[in-house]
Amino acid sequence: MYKIYSRCRMNLFRSNHKDSKQNQKLKYIVLIILIAILIYIIISKSFNPIFQNICKDKAKSIATKIASEEATRAVSGYKYEDLFTIERDTNRKYTDDKCQYFDNK
Repeated sequence: MYKIYSRCRMNLFRSNHKDSKQNQKLKYIVLIILIAILIYIIISKSFNPIFQNICKDKAKSIATKIASEEATRAVSGYKYEDLFTIERDTNRKYTDDKCQYFDNK
């Protein structure tokens, strides 16, 4: 029989007489580690924007809560009547309100 086409086979995962069983196991372990690293990189790149958005939203929520609590604590000693005076005319119609702490311009 004639040889029409021949090529050299790559014996990456087949054991040669030169390779021992330990070298073959080492190749499989390295391959598994490389696949695991690639999977980790792909997953971390896909989940990273999600985690960043969750963290930003949580930080905004905490900052809003703190600002609200501090504003409530700062204003808790005052009443609306202490801050503003409402002027009415003789017919009890609203004419003007004046803020005691800020200038009306």
